[in-house]
Formats: sequence, structure tokens, C-alpha cells
Amino acid sequence: MSSIIQVKGLKKNFGALQVLKGVDAAIEENEVVCIIGPSGSGKSTFLRCLNRLEEITEGEILIDGVHLSKENENEVRTEMGMVFQSFNLFPHMSVLDNVTIGPRKVRGIDRKEAEKKALEGLKAFRPDVVFSKGGYVALPVVFAAKKLKIPCLTHESDLSPGLANRLMAKKCRYLLTSFPETADKFKNGKYCGSPLRKQLFEGRRAEALKKYGLPAGRKTLLVFGGGSGSRAINDALRKNVSRLCKKYNVLHLCGKGNAVESNIPHYVQKEFETDMASAYAAADLVVSRAGSNTIFEILALKKPAILIPLEGQTRGDQAQNAAYFQQKHLCRVLKQSEADFLPEAIEDALTDTELISALAVSDFSSGNANILHEIRRFLV
Repeated sequence: MSSIIQVKGLKKNFGALQVLKGVDAAIEENEVVCIIGPSGSGKSTFLRCLNRLEEITEGEILIDGVHLSKENENEVRTEMGMVFQSFNLFPHMSVLDNVTIGPRKVRGIDRKEAEKKALEGLKAFRPDVVFSKGGYVALPVVFAAKKLKIPCLTHESDLSPGLANRLMAKKCRYLLTSFPETADKFKNGKYCGSPLRKQLFEGRRAEALKKYGLPAGRKTLLVFGGGSGSRAINDALRKNVSRLCKKYNVLHLCGKGNAVESNIPHYVQKEFETDMASAYAAADLVVSRAGSNTIFEILALKKPAILIPLEGQTRGDQAQNAAYFQQKHLCRVLKQSEADFLPEAIEDALTDTELISALAVSDFSSGNANILHEIRRFLV
């Protein structure tokens, strides 16, 4: 019996950048498969290729024995479902309406039959507990679980909780948090810390410097702005990179499609890095945006950091996160409008004994054990 999904030699290039490098996979009927990897490693690209939302460069995809092509993609999609990372729910519809709109509109099933099948599906796949990391995509899952009396937990990464988590908190046993102060805002709030990948702690400095071709006798700056990069950070660094490289090594993760030609000594540029353990291990100082997950990684590894919060956000969560840790003397903060002063800020941070001492004794570490403990309470 053939697999329900078969992938053979799948390759996907974006210009000169090869994101998928010959992926093979076989997924059986009723099998649940989890694709895990760091930001920028190609997880979303792989899933989008399976649905032909991305044109593949090379390879073959078979869905239930049918070779997926441009000619039959719409027909094959009638048998597929996809939940997107970004918010793609209809806010004026109920949970059940959102679940059933696909079968009704695409396959012509009447409302009563679609609702019957949806409820049967929800009851058939009945987990012992639902754990959410927030975001609008999790709302219908948590609301449906509550209706079926399945215990739910949700986790808030930022200091200021987002709207989705504020709504879901009312349906969950606990709202777990990365910040102690966030837990205090909810009757069912519980501080657990931030979930961190254990692989981040496995990097070795000597091996990392060798990997990037950087000399060991210099301090190394790691500069990045997330998986897609940051134009503001890229521009600020490139204005000053020649000056900085006279004294430091610079490892620059500039984001997909943002690399430029350069022959500056001691400057290494990569569009993205799947091995962040090595990138962090090489670094003496980090320059980055101020997303909470990134900040907690930096703090757990006790790296001095200059945070440049994203501006123009409705919630302003990055600015709040950065200000919180700056008040505790655990980082330096630059506004985007101040980014041209990056060399001076770097020099100050590397010689800031108060910052280095505060980092050495800070207790912001991985919250994995605490979060797993809360989940396991419902699995007994």
C-alpha cells in the first residue's frame, strides 16, 4: 500500500538560495507527523510546496498516489486542508462555521452534513490536553476543546499579553507566562518561563569560529533581525561594517534575499542560519530585534545584547520587552532612529561591567521543565 503523501527529491530555490535540498518523505494514512526546526530552516516552505503554494524547483510530490502538478492542483486541493501560520479565520463566524466553510464552499456539502462531520472529527481526535502558544490560529482549537471539556493551557511569551491569549485565558485552566508580571494580570496566570530549544546550549565557541572562518583572537558580533531579516538593522550595520571589522569579527544573518556582495575581512554574511547554537557560541555580543523568544535565548546564554525594537507595532510588545530588561540592566536598547550610533553602543555594551555582572547572576533560564510539568498534570 502506497503512502498517502510521498515526497521524492524535493528541492526549492529562491534565486541562488537553496532552501530545500532534496527532501524525501513518506507519510502514511492516519499518521501524525511533526516537522521541527529553527526559524528559517524551510518548514513553511516545505508545507507550501506540498500544496503547490510554492512552485517546486525539482522533485516529485504524490498525494494519495496522484502526481501533483499545475494541471490538477485545484482538484487535489479539494482533498487537502491547511491551517496557515498567519491569521486566516473569519472573525464574524463561529468556530463551527470556520471549520465547515471549506467542505461547504469547495465540495458542495450542505451545512447540516458539514456540521455533523466537523463535530464527529473533533470528537474522534480527542487529545488529553491542548497546549497553545497563542495567536489567532489557536482560537478555534481552544474554543472547540473547551466545548468538548478537554483541558487547555496557553502560553504567553510577551510582557503584554496579546488579544488571542486574553480571549483564550478564559477557556484555559492556566495561562502560563514567560514574565512573572504577566501572570499577575490573570486569575489563572502562572509564571513558568520561556520554552527554549536545548540545542541552543550545545554550541562550542572554537568549533563555531572555525565553521564561519573567523579568527579566535577577536571579539565576535552576531547581528540578526529574525528569519526574514530587518532592513533597519541591515542598513545600520552595513553603514558601519568596515569600521567595526577593523576591531571585531561580524557574523551577519541578514534574512532571505538580503545578502549583498562584500569582500570585507572578518565579515561573514548569511541569509539565514539553521544552526543558531553555533551562531550564539561564536558571539561575544548580540545585536537583534526584541522579540521575547530571542531575548530569552540571549539571556539564558548570558550574552550581552543591544536590542533594536521593531517600531510601528500596534501592541508595541518589542519595545515593552526591551524596556523591561533594560531596567534590570540585562541589555542595552537602541531605537531604530538611533541605529547609526551602533558602533558606539557596541563599544559601551562590551565594556559595561554592570551589564556583564547582572547577566552573570540573572536567573532567566529555560522554562521547559516547568511547562512540561503543567502539561503532565493532565496526563496522569
